Amino acid sequence: MRLLAGFVTLEDGVKLPIRANEPCVEALAFPDLFPYGRHHYKCLSADDGSYNGTYGKYIKKRLFCPDGRFRIHIQWPLWSYIEFANDARTLE
Repeated sequence: MRLLAGFVTLEDGVKLPIRANEPCVEALAFPDLFPYGRHHYKCLSADDGSYNGTYGKYIKKRLFCPDGRFRIHIQWPLWSYIEFANDARTLE
């Protein structure tokens, strides 16, 4: 069980912990991909309920998107795969 995903450093140098079960952890962990904190999986699936795809489909859509930021990012594909595998393990 993971308790912390990392820390967010505020402008005044204060570090705040990010919990692993935080709904916006993807946006907090990758501010270069989500500069406004929107359009990550949890946000898309919770906002208005219009996105009903699975997490696997969300990853595939991001990797094959014409915007190559997700595809060429050093950490996001691996992080997404680990999250996907952990979700699949918890469903068993």
